[in-house]
Amino acid sequence: MPNQILLDQSAYLARVLDRFGMKDCKPSKTPSDSKLDISLIEESPEITEHVPYRELIGCLMYAIMGTRPDLSACVNFYSRYQDKPVKRALWTGLKKLLRYIKGTINYGLVFVKLQSVSPQKLICYVDASWASDLNDRKSTTGYLFKVFNCLIVWLRENANQLL
Repeated sequence: MPNQILLDQSAYLARVLDRFGMKDCKPSKTPSDSKLDISLIEESPEITEHVPYRELIGCLMYAIMGTRPDLSACVNFYSRYQDKPVKRALWTGLKKLLRYIKGTINYGLVFVKLQSVSPQKLICYVDASWASDLNDRKSTTGYLFKVFNCLIVWLRENANQLL
């Protein structure tokens, strides 16, 4: 009998990498560039040819909702720009995120078999940042719940109004 259950989307993510031409890319250890900020995006040239920006955001959101909450902060950032012309810095950032996925394709949610039958605790973590979005100065908040030391529910969102 196995001591743990791993839920992952490695097959799905492999198809995503293939669909967006990143199947043979060099893996990255980090999901985003720490130097990417609003001013760099605004100064970056627009991409005139069609790039499947919205399609990639949708594919990544599906992975987040399944087994990859580690992608949520980056995808949240890039999804804010879906209604604007695609800037080269944004598309480059999304491709770096795909390189991170290539290196972490087997990441997922792990449920470990308990050695004792004692009642399990529901663990909750909550955090917030004040005016952390440099674009509109809105605050960000989030929470997560764990059972059997595995993430089961999570949320990260920007405030609808200035606080």
